[in-house]
Amino acid sequence: MIFELIVLGLAFVVLIVASINDLKTREVPDYVSYMLLGIAIILRLLWFVAEGNANIILWAPISFSVLFLFSYLMYRAGQWGGGDVKVMMGLSVLLSWFPWGTLPFFVDFFLNSLIIGAFYGLISVCLIGILHWDKLRKQLLTVDYVLLPAIVIAVILVFRFVPLLFAILISLIIVAVGLFRYFRVIESNFLNKEIDVEQLTEGDWLLHDVKVGGKNVVKKRDVGLLTEDLKKLRQLKRQGKLKKVSIKVGIPFVPAFLISLIVTLAFGNVLLRIMSYGFSII
Repeated sequence: MIFELIVLGLAFVVLIVASINDLKTREVPDYVSYMLLGIAIILRLLWFVAEGNANIILWAPISFSVLFLFSYLMYRAGQWGGGDVKVMMGLSVLLSWFPWGTLPFFVDFFLNSLIIGAFYGLISVCLIGILHWDKLRKQLLTVDYVLLPAIVIAVILVFRFVPLLFAILISLIIVAVGLFRYFRVIESNFLNKEIDVEQLTEGDWLLHDVKVGGKNVVKKRDVGLLTEDLKKLRQLKRQGKLKKVSIKVGIPFVPAFLISLIVTLAFGNVLLRIMSYGFSII
């Protein structure tokens, strides 16, 4: 029991610290993520030596492989930053398995993260739109004002005539597809900013290729800026040829991990609960 408390305590402390940093600076210091991964491995080994249960360490590499692959795909898709991936790497080992539940803990945590992450992203984008409403409404077309009530009506009708389990799934699809237009408008207008070259960090996403004298000096990459790109840009800054560049500012996503952990501990696997309830009333 003592190791379970230590592991969960560490997870909460790191996620709280990382969430605060992510909300304030849109970054998570590398040392936080690497410390989390290192301590997670050590704790798992000590726990195994103390109790001798093979599950304590056997599920760690499986959890790491699954969550790292998903995180990397999200990173390549431009949805997560490098800091999000590194935090998830540490969590994948730390939260891989506990001696309770029918499924390994990382499975419950991962599935809850998908659901909560979707709602977190949706709410975050909506809040950004509300906070910048005066500017946003200038970008909207007449059809956009018709689309919103149409989405609400469609969701109401789905819940009225479709069993709960399928209603939830269909509604999520309707909302995601229906609000895609708004997401694009908000992303292009409020999730971009121009910053000084010296403030750039590895993994930042350029909005477009950086040109100096009509020539491309640094290309926009799907994986964000590399160390070599930063060196080029800073050299150009010292030479007085470049001052600022435009980058894409992502939504701070680490808080969603913290919420997912709390929900998993409080309610278990939310998806299984929804499915169980949905099938029970069909």
